[in-house]
Amino acid sequence: MRQILRKERLKITGVLLAVALLAAGAATPQAALAALQAPNWLPGQPMLAGNQVIAMWLPVPGAVKYIIYLNGKKLLESPANQYMGLAPDASGQYKYEVTAVDAAGNESPRSSAGTISIIMIKPPTELMSRPLPAEKSVSLRWGLPQGAVITNLYRAEKKEGPFKMVGSIQGDNYKDSNLQLGVEYWYAVSAKDINGKESDKSEPHMVILKEAAKAAEKISIDMVIVPSKNVDSRKVIGDWTVGDIRYITKFEDGYLATTGPRNKVIVFNQAMEQQRSIDIKAGVESLGGKWVTTYQIDALEDRFAVTDNESSQIAMFEISGTPLWVTQPAKPPEDNELVWEFVDKQFLKARPIPGIPFFLDPFTLLVGEGRATLIYKIDPENGEVIDYLLPYRSKEGEIVKSGGIGTLFKIKDDLVIAGESLLHRAVAFNPENMEVQYMIGLENDGYIAGFLGINSMLISPVDGALLIGDGGINTLQAFDPETGKYLYHIGDEKPVPDPDLENQRPLTSFKGFHQTWIDDQGRLWIKDNFNNVFFIREVMWDKKEVIKKTK
Repeated sequence: MRQILRKERLKITGVLLAVALLAAGAATPQAALAALQAPNWLPGQPMLAGNQVIAMWLPVPGAVKYIIYLNGKKLLESPANQYMGLAPDASGQYKYEVTAVDAAGNESPRSSAGTISIIMIKPPTELMSRPLPAEKSVSLRWGLPQGAVITNLYRAEKKEGPFKMVGSIQGDNYKDSNLQLGVEYWYAVSAKDINGKESDKSEPHMVILKEAAKAAEKISIDMVIVPSKNVDSRKVIGDWTVGDIRYITKFEDGYLATTGPRNKVIVFNQAMEQQRSIDIKAGVESLGGKWVTTYQIDALEDRFAVTDNESSQIAMFEISGTPLWVTQPAKPPEDNELVWEFVDKQFLKARPIPGIPFFLDPFTLLVGEGRATLIYKIDPENGEVIDYLLPYRSKEGEIVKSGGIGTLFKIKDDLVIAGESLLHRAVAFNPENMEVQYMIGLENDGYIAGFLGINSMLISPVDGALLIGDGGINTLQAFDPETGKYLYHIGDEKPVPDPDLENQRPLTSFKGFHQTWIDDQGRLWIKDNFNNVFFIREVMWDKKEVIKKTK
């Protein structure tokens, strides 16, 4: 009996032991999973090194391999506690995570997210040219994007290419020589950052060298330099860097500034102290519109107009920030024979690109069209196109074709001046009948009273001169607003001509010239796009120095 009971006890014990072993075996993976810890990044990891992402983490006891995740998706597996791979090829925030895996295939929780910011360098902008047919060459300039250390210049004989590299340039200008007259040349530029990453190419820009005008038909002018000296500079205005700010315009109580893709208009007082900001994108969307980039602006009384050439929109706001309307400018109807006589009908198939808005008066908003040589005349109350201003006419009634209007500025009620960078000229005309009063730029031999790219105009409150800024050759020239006669250049404290441009401009400390205005203290503000700084300069208006023209 005892033996039977002992056998039964052993049998039960064996069964219990087997059950216990089975239970223990079944629990092993869960125990392992709990024991396998999430990896921990080493300090500073992951990191960007050139075009590579490097990520290292502490080894996890029991791990036989690791799984790396990018933005939540499995990227790859590795037996080592480190990763090196090519960085993503688009701008954005990229989240890296890693898990540990044991021999049984159990995966640990994910590590904390390590974020890499990729900022792709943008293509250069504002590629401009000045043909020099007498030399069979062309002078080219462009705007450098942030982070650019080298620019690659490409040339083709067709818009679609193929493009061949002309050279790599450390700077924003190049003179291409040994060209032929009457041949189409297409240029494009790209930028490289410090890591050698190259941007996309800019939009192609066409150049044709036409037969050079005779020297006798040109006017040779002595350069006059008005000295100025820096008294202050700003890299930050309010909460914004100068690089954030795109365009600034005056209004009655101060200044308004656009911030590009950040889609804010910043309100400053007369002392350039930030008062508040207006969210343009949110305001437009509240009206049911779409908006991408707040770029160009003009103000009048209690309201301002902004344009977005990426979404082809124009919007009107009160200075208080209340959105009034948003619209895409209507193209001219197909039966408008006058318009289509001077505008390529291919424009019908393309989206509009509204340029800088400009208040002619409280009842008229003018906006240049980036794709066609016309100006929209818009009702400020509702955004409807009232008319299309084109073409110019001479005083004898002859047609004067436009070369693409980039900037507009009102000199007085019956006189508006348009900057045409493609034709390297400024045209003053009566907006009522489009009659040309004078032109600046074409009749002069060189850059004195001539231009490469016009991007800023204002009337000096000090001496009444018309100041025209040229970002292509970094000059600020003054003209008589009634006649267009050349008056002087703004230069540095020591008036020195620039020998690199055959004494056609003064040497100045500002580069990447973009925009300028004169504040209530009579100081000149100059935005330097190359260094992302506003120079504030005191101008010695009464100390002009004449530099004789040299041949």
